[in-house]
Amino acid sequence: MQAQDTAGNLGLSPSVTARVDNTPPGRVDVGLEGGDGWRNTNDFAASWTNPAENDRAPIVGATYKICSASASGTCTQTDVPGDGISRIPLQAPGPGEWTVSMWRHDAAGNTDPDAASVPVTLRYDPEPPQVSFNPPDASDPTLITAPVVDKISGLADGSIEISPAGSGTWQALKTTTDGGRLVARIDDATLPAGSYQVRATAHDQAHNEASTTQRSDGQPMTLTLPLRIATTLGAGIPRERIERTTVRRHGKRRVTQRRVTRVFHSIALALGRRAQIAGQLTNRDGQGLAGADVQVLESSETTPEHLIGDVTTDPAGRFTYTASGTTSRTLRFTYAGSAVTLPAQSSVRLVTPAASSLRVNRSRVLNGQSVTFGGHVASVPVPAGGKLVQLEVQLAGRWQTFRTVRTDQAGNWSVPYKFARTRGIQWYRFRVELPREAGYPFAAGTSKSIRVRVRGRA
Repeated sequence: MQAQDTAGNLGLSPSVTARVDNTPPGRVDVGLEGGDGWRNTNDFAASWTNPAENDRAPIVGATYKICSASASGTCTQTDVPGDGISRIPLQAPGPGEWTVSMWRHDAAGNTDPDAASVPVTLRYDPEPPQVSFNPPDASDPTLITAPVVDKISGLADGSIEISPAGSGTWQALKTTTDGGRLVARIDDATLPAGSYQVRATAHDQAHNEASTTQRSDGQPMTLTLPLRIATTLGAGIPRERIERTTVRRHGKRRVTQRRVTRVFHSIALALGRRAQIAGQLTNRDGQGLAGADVQVLESSETTPEHLIGDVTTDPAGRFTYTASGTTSRTLRFTYAGSAVTLPAQSSVRLVTPAASSLRVNRSRVLNGQSVTFGGHVASVPVPAGGKLVQLEVQLAGRWQTFRTVRTDQAGNWSVPYKFARTRGIQWYRFRVELPREAGYPFAAGTSKSIRVRVRGRA
């Protein structure tokens, strides 16, 4: 300011700064520290960043409004002073979901509720869920269900465990959530028989935990395994035979005979031959299970186990399966069980000897002449590098090997042989033996024998 007296003298005042701001602070984005997930402690904080505004009045406070997330929820409003404030500690008014918005005040007294931030959500649940077991269902006894009640945040996940009674060792079962319940199955076919305790543990969305070993009726959740009905599956090759028995009657010995059927679980089955396998599936009382599906799986030295067929039991629980002599193999008959019956299985071993033909180009020769033995190995595929073949001759009642050779990859072989020590007329008997070899899915086998007449000097 300038002042002048009547004499024309001028006076100047010191300068002062005038600060004018009539614009309310604008909207800023607010974030909830730690995210907006459910929490089991009432400890929240909202924060934001104040933009730089050098020509505006500084921020000196903020107002936040908390409202219930329900449509008819009430709201409360609180002023928080603070120079340059950019964070507000918060607490939810109670369990549940709440929305929070905020607007700022500047040093000029400007503020505008219409510039409130986009609301963020507080989720608070201090209460653990309630969990209990349903009693087992007689129509599906291995199914274990545990309803979970959590009225605030809701069920997140959980587990069901099983423990032999008194052991203190718990084994987790594969557990899923289905709506508002935990679901698991007990594999009573693999667990030892006995008494077991079952425990369920549930977590809600706020990480509150609850566990129980009781049913909804207050009884302890204890089970006696197995839960399902035991079954027996028998399979084998029936063979009839005559059994003779010597009995003494009236001081005399008499031989009686009767025809009996024996069931074998391992037999020798020649290449190309067939055998009928018979079996029966029964419950613990020996009653047949009708209409059950029995799968047939095969494994051998060179092939892993795989499915080759299935059969269905008749009204008495019986079934038959015709197997061929292809390789030495094990057939496993399996019943997968049902909701109320346990699985069962039985194995049959088929031992197929290797097979080869045998021929000779001449069956009558003179001493000093040669013949050529040959043949074809029918038990294929032959090993890489050919199948070992041993040519044998019968001398003094015993078979002796005198030549060995390997077949080609197609299984063909030949062996020349010259007779040099024969005197008079001799009949020689020859055969081929195919020894057992690793990686070759056949047992040791022999061919039919042939005869050669050799005439030498007397």
